[in-house]
Amino acid sequence: MRAPTNLQFGSDLLARARGGDRDALSAILDQYYERIHRMLVHLVGRSLELDDLRQQVLLAIVRGIAGFRGDSELGTWIGGICVNVSRAHIRDKRKSRARAIDDGQPAIDAAQGPDAAARIESRAELVAVERALATLSVDQRAAFVLATIYGHSIEEIATIMKAARSTTRLRLYYGRKKFRAALADDRGASTEPAKAGLA
Repeated sequence: MRAPTNLQFGSDLLARARGGDRDALSAILDQYYERIHRMLVHLVGRSLELDDLRQQVLLAIVRGIAGFRGDSELGTWIGGICVNVSRAHIRDKRKSRARAIDDGQPAIDAAQGPDAAARIESRAELVAVERALATLSVDQRAAFVLATIYGHSIEEIATIMKAARSTTRLRLYYGRKKFRAALADDRGASTEPAKAGLA
């Protein structure tokens, strides 16, 4: 099931927020808070700077809401802000070569019960997906996440990323191809020690 990005509000809530009503703006931010968090996780991984990135997005919404013209859905506009903040973050991290995928949490304790093995496998799968996403360019990753997780069309992604539809299609095509290859390589590498042990 794909994650929705747009929410429905009362007819006057957005107009009041755009007019400077702090209560209306707070209501909108509260309702989008979790969606913003999830989108950032999908775009940048479980970064230690996630709280800072979320604050950057919220601040950009507060600063820009008065100028939001309604040419697209509010969730699409907010998604564009998330993409822009994520792009800047990933580029900065790549420049400093300090981007981390792991969130630093301890491995699951086997004493937690019979489901521990399944949870360890799920965590390993999540790490493999994050590694595969990390191989994509910033724009490929954004297009891939917006299409695959949030179900946006090519036209919507092009609007969010301020790019031509043809460019968006290419980013999505090559992003999917690269993601699948990286995931297959990661899974292949994880089975090599087991194969070597059988020889």
